Amino acid sequence: MSPSPRPHLLARHPWLIGPLLLASTGLGFALVMNAPGTIAIWVLGGGTALALIWILGSAFWPAKADRGCPECGADALRRMDPNTTRGLVCTACGHRDPEASGWFLAEEEGVLDDILAQETRGRR
Repeated sequence: MSPSPRPHLLARHPWLIGPLLLASTGLGFALVMNAPGTIAIWVLGGGTALALIWILGSAFWPAKADRGCPECGADALRRMDPNTTRGLVCTACGHRDPEASGWFLAEEEGVLDDILAQETRGRR
């Protein structure tokens, strides 16, 4: 059996992600602001265009529920309780995760609005 590869630096230290993203944003902003006028306009325009493409892509191709079981890999995940969005169970192998979110599954099944209305009534 071969040894497993050493995890990436960010996998070992996930707290570095935030500061690295902030530093890269600051560096990019500094480069754009110190660049000649036409470069700054093209870079800011390109960033705006990418943001718009991201928003349109998210609107026209939304995320879908992943029903793949983490244990057996079968597309058999279901919500544990039909009245909540918490908890998943695999109908193929019986794997249970009471803390997993079933939000996308409830949304795909069309009952998310009913669950949210029920939870809102329960809080009042």
